[in-house]
Amino acid sequence: MSRTDQGAEAVNAQAQPSPDFEQTVRVILTIFAVFTGFAIGKAVEAVAGRIAIPPGDASLGFPPDALVVFAGRVAGDSYFWALIALLALMLRFLIGSAIHLNDTYVKKVGQPEARVSQFFSFLFKDLIFLVAFGIVALLIAKTVTIDKGADPKAPFEVREFAFGAMLFLLCGLLWSAFDIAIRWLARNKPAHEWPGIGAYKIWPALDASQLGLTWLYIWRAAPTWWGHDERTQLMWLALLYVGYLFLDVSSLIWGLQKRAAAAKIAAERAAPRIFEFEVTQELIDAGGGLLDEAHERRVIVLDKDRRRGTIVLSETDIPIHSRLAYDLIDAILQRARRNDIPA
Repeated sequence: MSRTDQGAEAVNAQAQPSPDFEQTVRVILTIFAVFTGFAIGKAVEAVAGRIAIPPGDASLGFPPDALVVFAGRVAGDSYFWALIALLALMLRFLIGSAIHLNDTYVKKVGQPEARVSQFFSFLFKDLIFLVAFGIVALLIAKTVTIDKGADPKAPFEVREFAFGAMLFLLCGLLWSAFDIAIRWLARNKPAHEWPGIGAYKIWPALDASQLGLTWLYIWRAAPTWWGHDERTQLMWLALLYVGYLFLDVSSLIWGLQKRAAAAKIAAERAAPRIFEFEVTQELIDAGGGLLDEAHERRVIVLDKDRRRGTIVLSETDIPIHSRLAYDLIDAILQRARRNDIPA
């Protein structure tokens, strides 16, 4: 394809409106939420039955005693800490995927006029991965639930739970790697599908480090180095996952705020700036003949008596008026700083 053809294709692509994926994104996120909601609901139901104070317990007669008993049952229950780890992992991907899909296919925060992703095939890829996430979430949640007839005092299968979490994180890494590959291959398309490698710095790094730390702690550190029991392992795993949830959400919010702030600054710079000044002999002398030329070229507007003038300048005007506007404004402001001319 020649450069002329490429340029024509780019113009045509820019002229075409972006496809409206908003409803499709909502459906995809709803499907993912249903999967994770069902998984979390089953786990919460099972854990609630374990940590609840049995009816008729003596501590229920005095609320402070009941609170102490309840806190002890919560802190000492392995399933509770597994539930906290599961919630942190699910919330991290629920929030992250919602921000990613809306920002990529619906509207960019801070850049509402920017073109979003154009290809439905890319969105379909995200749907497939989110369904895979949902299936893995169900598998993880099954380790937190207790089947009927099972011994409620049986030890919690920590490695089975951790393996499911690692599989979930591995799916996240594969999602990022696949997205990088296909968007890089589409980098020369007029739709500009390649956001740059900087867009993939945080999420893959968090997934890889969280996966690595899970393996290191559960399979090496906890049983071999520190001798932690199952409850302690799950407690530290839950705290680790809550920390990653905080890091992920904080980085996402910080990135969006940074982009919105940059867009606001750009808009302020592009907005016209108005300078009003008094035309004096000193200004005419300082301008070196620029005043009449600027008025003729409509860089400035003078009143009928040519005693006061106005400059309306935006960044889009600067390349057009070249040095003329710069020199004239500099002359005006230099005189104003010395209080010779009210600006």
